[in-house]
Amino acid sequence: MGKHITAIDLGSSKIALATGCSTDSGIRIVSYHEVPSAGIRNGEIINIFHVEQAVSKLIEKAEKDLNEPIDQVILNIGGKFLHKETQSFSVHRPNPMQFITAEEIESLTKARNNTRNNAGEILLEASPIKYTIDEYVGIPYEEAVGMSGNDIEAEFLMVFGKESLLNYRRQIMDSCNLAIKKAILSPIAAARAVLTETELENGVVLVDIGKGTTEIVMIKDGIVLDVASLPFAGDSITNDIKNVANITYKCAEEIKIQRGNCCPEIVPENSRLAIKNQDGIVESEVDMNLMTNVIEDRLIEIFEAVRHIIDNSRWSGKLASGVVITGGTAYLENIRQLAQAMLGRNVRLAAPRTAIASDSVEAAFDSYSSVAVGLVLEGFERRLSHTGDMSSAPKTKPGNSGQKGFGTLFDDDEKMSKEEAKRLKEEEERRKREEKEKLKEEKRKQKEEEERRKREEKEKKAAERNGRGGGFFGQLFGNTDDNA
Repeated sequence: MGKHITAIDLGSSKIALATGCSTDSGIRIVSYHEVPSAGIRNGEIINIFHVEQAVSKLIEKAEKDLNEPIDQVILNIGGKFLHKETQSFSVHRPNPMQFITAEEIESLTKARNNTRNNAGEILLEASPIKYTIDEYVGIPYEEAVGMSGNDIEAEFLMVFGKESLLNYRRQIMDSCNLAIKKAILSPIAAARAVLTETELENGVVLVDIGKGTTEIVMIKDGIVLDVASLPFAGDSITNDIKNVANITYKCAEEIKIQRGNCCPEIVPENSRLAIKNQDGIVESEVDMNLMTNVIEDRLIEIFEAVRHIIDNSRWSGKLASGVVITGGTAYLENIRQLAQAMLGRNVRLAAPRTAIASDSVEAAFDSYSSVAVGLVLEGFERRLSHTGDMSSAPKTKPGNSGQKGFGTLFDDDEKMSKEEAKRLKEEEERRKREEKEKLKEEKRKQKEEEERRKREEKEKKAAERNGRGGGFFGQLFGNTDDNA
């Protein structure tokens, strides 16, 4: 790949390629191309052949711009995530008085590799939310390194998705003679491209309204706290216009892009848009008031779902910078005002205009390019994503999920040091000893309980025998059982 990093955004509306290089003024996007998407629906690849053709075409254009071959790419993973959960991993320190090192913190990241996936799933992202050291809870990474204590615990946001999300991408890139260096969740890539340092630190919700899905990510202190995906977005608006106005999908999409508005109050009454054919003959007319109401209704539905996700998140009260909207749908007129009214928070519309060098190609500054540009930025400096280098990782096979099924996404860039391997081995041996002692103690208690039970039964039987041998006949004839 040389000094350049190339990223491909496999989106539902378009497939985009961006290539960047590092300069004194920042990351400069030197090549950006996109083609209409084919073979991708709601972020999932459904026709490998069509996507292969699109990727090959984009690579050819980029290589012509760079005058050098491209052999590695960074990809996005978008669409519907199967599920997410928070999980905690802990390490007991044999020498609690020693300072905690960066390697020890990293060992907790490696510990996530013991997580078992459900069948057909892989781990897409594992973001460390907070660390706990003994009684100190919520310690950030920078403060954890250098502290001391008996135990370190890390809480991770784990995002799981279909194994096919990665396998199809591998198959396509193999056909194009490309290696996948990293695979990053689309909303995380978009966040990297459009969010400011203040937003990243103070807490923000990014809403990327694409064609097939609306993807959401919550970030505070530079940490990804939560992600979500909604199964409706810009394509839902287009279909609504198509059905209500009784026009073609292509025409509805063009009207949405060129004349789409979210505020019916500002559209003149009886305003109509004439639809002409290639010969200039009017075929139909679209009631603009009706169309604007259709757009508003669908966006209200989207923002109500976004608000529900935010309000029901444990981070709802920690997102001081409000909401940032990106994606192609962000260009609809008055969408910011509608979003602000629906969400009850400050809303900003964003594109990657300050994240890249000012002399980047013009197309890279567009809101449509947020994911592709963010992938390039994360490729040069990982800040929000926690996927490892995949270029030298073994390939997964379909159906080979399980304990190590997601290792391809999270293999570390460097091998574990001998000291760390030794420490982890000691930790494992300590855990086994504790389990052995615990099992031994349980067996001892079970044995004592069994002996106690036998004594009680023996005493009970003796009491019953004494009862049968008492009274006048017992004294006269003695205890029959004892004399037997």
